Amino acid sequence: MIHNLTEKQLQALRWIMKQVEDDVLQESFIVISSATPASPDAILISGIEDLPDYINAGALDALSITRILASNRTPGGATRYTLTGEAYRVAAFDFNNPEPDPINFYMRETYYLIQKHFNREELERACFELGFQPDWVFGDKTDWPLHLLLYLYRQNRLGDLPPVLEKLRPGIDWLPYPGNETAVN
Repeated sequence: MIHNLTEKQLQALRWIMKQVEDDVLQESFIVISSATPASPDAILISGIEDLPDYINAGALDALSITRILASNRTPGGATRYTLTGEAYRVAAFDFNNPEPDPINFYMRETYYLIQKHFNREELERACFELGFQPDWVFGDKTDWPLHLLLYLYRQNRLGDLPPVLEKLRPGIDWLPYPGNETAVN
């Protein structure tokens, strides 16, 4: 796991990211507390009628503490929340998301195949094939497949991986990178 969020916090992040994707929310949005004695964490978000129960002040504060959201109090007592880069990183590697995006699906499945079919020395060879030093990727980390995928993701080079994997392990049914026209067989 590359984050320390609870399942409820992940659920809240997934909901926020979906609202941004659907243009219901902007990356930066205002929240007004509507707390009552019966609902001390109740909030209002402009433009959204019915919030799920798990979207409340506690969830947003927890996401702020973990730097998923940046929060700033406004003069009127409301709070402006803004998605951070960390929110996008966590969402991209949310392997348990019930509605994964194609890149997330590719990374999850490729992770499991690499884990099953490669050892560290073989992954170091893959790094050389991709044109970079294994130390840049692995350092003293132990989950080598994950760190290789994270490194390639950060470098915007995930699409370079399927041909290298196919070359090093031709008998495996590697997934093509989403968006690549040619599939790896």
